[in-house]
Amino acid sequence: MGQFFGTELQPLDLFGPAHLVASGILALVGFWLIRAGMAADERGRRRLRIGIIATTVLFRITKHAWKASVGLWAVETDLGLHLCSAMSLITAYGLWTRRRWTLHLMYFFGVAGAVQAVLTRTRRSAFGTSRSSRRWRPTRSSSWRGSGR
Repeated sequence: MGQFFGTELQPLDLFGPAHLVASGILALVGFWLIRAGMAADERGRRRLRIGIIATTVLFRITKHAWKASVGLWAVETDLGLHLCSAMSLITAYGLWTRRRWTLHLMYFFGVAGAVQAVLTRTRRSAFGTSRSSRRWRPTRSSSWRGSGR
């Protein structure tokens, strides 16, 4: 479990057990979200969108609260002005308002960001750790949200 939770720095083990488990879970969740959205009527899709909005906002809040509680929060890295943080907020806005331009942004940056986050090495933490999952969670879920109807 040390590969998934903790604050210690670990090198990335590309296609190692933690990488494959996390990738498999992401694939299953993505598949489930797409199937649920396709099978639902408009009311069901609205509930799904609201659930995704709530999850996105909750993840943003808990990320900052956890980092502050363990002394890792820093203005330089956590202010929320980088692409992943900005896109998580744009995604919540886009799902709420259903504006076309936000759906295009979610899909474009979500796919590019998710692929980059999964396949690119990071010196700060290995893929699959809680630190890395907080980094790529907004981008991978933005692509799922932006591809919906």
